Amino acid sequence: MPLDIYLFKNHEPKKFLGSVNIENSAVWEVIWEKLSEASALSIDPYGTTRLYANHVSTLLRILNNFYQSESTVLQLREILEPINLGKNDCVLFEGD
Repeated sequence: MPLDIYLFKNHEPKKFLGSVNIENSAVWEVIWEKLSEASALSIDPYGTTRLYANHVSTLLRILNNFYQSESTVLQLREILEPINLGKNDCVLFEGD
């Protein structure tokens, strides 16, 4: 399942950051479940999700701690780690 990732920064039009192919849906669901628990968000792992800077840093911490060798995780980290998000900036995840 492809997942497109966009950046919303300073009220500018969304900027495409990249696309990730979710190869292992069970791992993907656990990652989003851990993020939901850590951030008190209600997240649909296959729907559209908007994450602000604090949620993105929580997601990166989850990815780094639990799933370092999963290919989807490696792709996500490659896209998310270089982003410098301001307080009101966010990352949008759009699934099919």
